[in-house]
Amino acid sequence: MVEVVPLYQEHAENVLRKLDRLKAVAASGQDDPQLPEVSQVPILLRRVQEGQALEVNDGMRVFLRRAAADVGMSEAEAEEALATPDTAGALLGRSWGAPVTPETASGTLRPG
Repeated sequence: MVEVVPLYQEHAENVLRKLDRLKAVAASGQDDPQLPEVSQVPILLRRVQEGQALEVNDGMRVFLRRAAADVGMSEAEAEEALATPDTAGALLGRSWGAPVTPETASGTLRPG
């Protein structure tokens, strides 16, 4: 007979670790390469929509390129969207299906 409690305990511990990592993403505004983009995009998008700064540095550009590819954007579209901080914020919104308008994103993104 297999005892399932340790399996559920391990699963719960993994979920809690992931939640801690997501909290760090929310606090820092920086992606976590060990987490899937799909779990980070809504957190980062919320920061932008709430007017919090999102630093568009090299790591964030890589993250946004992957997120763009996940929703079927071409490399050319992604590169065009990364041209300015405001359009990078719009790319983040588009990757989640919640557009960020220039009015919403204006002043909330910092080039890295």
